[in-house]
Amino acid sequence: MEIKLIRSIDVNVYDLLADLYIDQKAPEYKKILETGLKEDINEKSIRKFFESSYPDKILNNILGRVIEHFIEEDLIESNGKLTKKGRKIIDGDYLPKYEKGRYRFWCIKDELIGQRIIRYSRIEKDHTNVLYNFPLDELEGKYHRDLTRDHEFFLKKINTNRSGEILYQEKASFASKVNLTWIINKNSTNLDSEWIISGNLKRVTNIEYTESYEENLSIKDIIESIFQDNYEYDSELEGVILEFKQVSKDSILSFQTNLHFQNIAVLNYGKFEELLLKDIPIIPKNLDSAKSWLLKIIELESKLRYLTQKDINLIIDNFKNRNEMKNFQDLSVSSSELLIHLKLNNLIEEYWHVQAPLDLEISLLER
Repeated sequence: MEIKLIRSIDVNVYDLLADLYIDQKAPEYKKILETGLKEDINEKSIRKFFESSYPDKILNNILGRVIEHFIEEDLIESNGKLTKKGRKIIDGDYLPKYEKGRYRFWCIKDELIGQRIIRYSRIEKDHTNVLYNFPLDELEGKYHRDLTRDHEFFLKKINTNRSGEILYQEKASFASKVNLTWIINKNSTNLDSEWIISGNLKRVTNIEYTESYEENLSIKDIIESIFQDNYEYDSELEGVILEFKQVSKDSILSFQTNLHFQNIAVLNYGKFEELLLKDIPIIPKNLDSAKSWLLKIIELESKLRYLTQKDINLIIDNFKNRNEMKNFQDLSVSSSELLIHLKLNNLIEEYWHVQAPLDLEISLLER
């Protein structure tokens, strides 16, 4: 089963004074730090990277300064072990570089993915009105990803005045919207979830970024929230309850359906403009719906071939053994009921594909 939830979210643009760490390519750092995967990083273990470039007189001094620098940058511990930051450089080949100044940030605020910066650029000071009471309070101390350049940066802090207030300028002319798509896949053993941001920013087209959603999810609560005011839902059998007349032709043999909702709120994740529920099991509304469904399945099978009573019994057993039919174990269909159904629907070929084997069985018994 797949749940796809879609909504548009506002992208607001602000000019701020801030301190950043911006990821920059650092292949020379990565090469040295990879030594730490096999042994401690010290003057002896990194000597091979420098001995061809420096004379022995100054080599030891160079090596000592490199080790001090790595410790100061939190790439290694004082005992030569790799830090989390050092391992990140090995994995991504990037080194965070400190910057401070005036920046333009493209920001989003959403109930699902929180507050994020999705683009930034360095700017010169301008003379538009300065505002107070900055509306976002969860941007600092976090990594953000510039989706237009596909790299991360760390927003260390947003600068304030002496009163501790954030001064900012809002750039409404740069504001836009992007689409947020949240996809949840559930099978018998796994639950996978990811979200996608896509769309266009002013002067930048075709933004698309996908990230796994790592928070704990209660799929049961989410589905029950979806069905709270829509259809009936069997939480035990995990299926939508439908009358047989609501079951589409494509769903008769798959026992699954797709549902589409609009403007629907889901728990504390906010309202979504569209919600698509794919391959959700169908539970018959009542015994009559279950019988109509079973008759239809036998009808479809009888169009393809002759059916003996043994064949019909096997179809009935397989139908009742499905999880969706757990509540209808008393269900039965007699040969006469089946023949009446076929005759009333003017299904001549299907009728004789059932009647002829029955006549033959009776004839053999009478001999």
